[in-house]
Amino acid sequence: MDIFRVFDSLNYLPNMILGMEAAGNAGGVVEASISYTGDVCDPNRTKYSLDYYLKLADELVKAGTHILSIKVRDSEAWVP
Repeated sequence: MDIFRVFDSLNYLPNMILGMEAAGNAGGVVEASISYTGDVCDPNRTKYSLDYYLKLADELVKAGTHILSIKVRDSEAWVP
């Protein structure tokens, strides 16, 4: 395998970085996947806002991901 998808269902960064480092050290291409659920366009949802996901994406890029993907975890999630 050449591409390793690394994710944590709770987007817990330390767990993701552990997997990213292991895959990278093995010579693989690292694909970090953000678990998305919710509606970033809803101003009443403040915990998992657009800023939350942008910060998480930035941290994953800084940690060395080669590919960044988003996995929609909620079948009722609205994606613009």
